[in-house]
Amino acid sequence: MLTSFILLILLATLHWLLSLHVLRSNRHAPENWAFAFFALFAGLWTVSIAVAHHIPRSTLVVTRLTFVLGAILAFTFLRMAFITVDVPSLWLRLGPLAVFLTAAFSVLALTSYVVVDARLVQTGLTVGYGVAYPLFASHIVLYFAVGFLLLASSYRRAFGLMRARLRCLIMSLSLPILGAVTTNLLLPLLFNRSTVGVYGPVFAIIFFALTVHGFIRYRLFDVTLFITHSATSLLALLVSLIPSSVFLLVCWSRLADTFRPTELLFFLMAFVLVGAATPAIRQTTGRALDSYVFRTRPDYKGALREASRLLTRVLSLNSLLRLIAKTIADSIGATSVTIFLLREDGSFWAVCNETSRPETSPPLVLPDSIQRTLTEFKKPVILDAAGGHEPSHGPRTEPHEVLFVPVVSGDEVIGVVALGSKRSGDPFFSQDIDLLSTLANQAGVAIKNAQLYEQVVLINEYLQNIVGT
Repeated sequence: MLTSFILLILLATLHWLLSLHVLRSNRHAPENWAFAFFALFAGLWTVSIAVAHHIPRSTLVVTRLTFVLGAILAFTFLRMAFITVDVPSLWLRLGPLAVFLTAAFSVLALTSYVVVDARLVQTGLTVGYGVAYPLFASHIVLYFAVGFLLLASSYRRAFGLMRARLRCLIMSLSLPILGAVTTNLLLPLLFNRSTVGVYGPVFAIIFFALTVHGFIRYRLFDVTLFITHSATSLLALLVSLIPSSVFLLVCWSRLADTFRPTELLFFLMAFVLVGAATPAIRQTTGRALDSYVFRTRPDYKGALREASRLLTRVLSLNSLLRLIAKTIADSIGATSVTIFLLREDGSFWAVCNETSRPETSPPLVLPDSIQRTLTEFKKPVILDAAGGHEPSHGPRTEPHEVLFVPVVSGDEVIGVVALGSKRSGDPFFSQDIDLLSTLANQAGVAIKNAQLYEQVVLINEYLQNIVGT
């Protein structure tokens, strides 16, 4: 009983917060005011339901007040529908009638014609309905039906963003209203019992979820929500606890009989902590196992064929360098690839960087000692974690920081490809180094062709300028 009462009060508070937020977003828009009033009276109606079903004082008065608030809530929905579809001429004709009927049925709800008696017993709230109750229920159903017909007709005529907003609004309202009308009007009318009426406001959870979805995706009512990463992480954590919470609810009666209240409290705390830690542990373990255990069979021949096909199709030097870096990174699985080209003064400068971890993999640096070794031996060089380096002649048995592969054209080193450590943490094996050497040789031919192509383009532009003058 206490849990359902707290839940209803929490839902009412959410209604009021939603009303305030929509109103603050645009105080000059009539549709925002209409939605804010609807959410306001939805919260008041929810509070009256909570009090009527849980507090045994003045049950008859509170129950009749609940019906009054229900009539006003239906009117605010109808008014919101008219404002949303923007038909002021139709409201001028039907509005006064709607106001009169709402006032009349609100007064009628305070009499014994709608509610004769209301008592809170052990099985729940029991209400004795008067002779005018079917008429009262019919007028509320009529208000909701007319409102939805107006929204549906406007939806059929709308397009683009307005159509998406109307669709989201109709979905967010239809399911909760249908549920509340069923539990709080139709079932009492058919079975003359109100015990299920406490569940009517709970359908507002759907309303909140779909309305927030409309705010995020379509800026419904011009409302913009800025949700931080910590909020999304918390929401993901709560969602991950749902299956365990359902299992806990199923076993709650047995747990309550087995444990004392203090033990049960510690059990719940441990349950929440374990449930919260499980996704993080699974994610961390998955990353570690993917890095240490997961391996794919390398296709060296396929990588060479694909590289040859791609490198022969590109003549733009910048596009070619990005393609070379990406091809090498995908073939070896390196965390970062940096390409250096030879300048006219004999120095190398970084012209392209491809990385899978931008936040932790800055562009690699080519030390002068490595440049001299590459120019002299024209073979790949490995720079280990201790800072030592040597030409690579065979397989290595430990991971290394950086592998430098010379890009040779003829007998000249025209560039260097620097590779960071593998994403898997493996060392660079002899097959990797052989593949990189072959790719670097192909890249050398392609880079030389691209440089010659750029020179030809510049010469043609120069000649055209001379002819033009």
